[in-house]
Amino acid sequence: MDRLVGPGRTVADIDVQNFRLTITTAIDDAEIFREVEHTVKVIIPANIVYQQNTALQDDIELVESIAVQDVTWNYKLDGSWQLGAAPFATLGPEVPVK
Repeated sequence: MDRLVGPGRTVADIDVQNFRLTITTAIDDAEIFREVEHTVKVIIPANIVYQQNTALQDDIELVESIAVQDVTWNYKLDGSWQLGAAPFATLGPEVPVK
């Protein structure tokens, strides 16, 4: 499997009791992913279930921000508001809090 996707990018786990082959790969290209799936399905015996896990290593950066915004309601429930004459609400500018 290392020759198919590259060294260090694949871990194969065989669960003999449950007849399951699990391959965890660090593949970020869909074509290679499909090629691995096709290759394994062609060569494994019929009594083994194949599962593929993807293990991509990406960094995720979280940024927190809080803002407040005034809402002005443009309608009343007394029947004086005409449908489509004005939006339901008008939003004021966002003011950053944090």
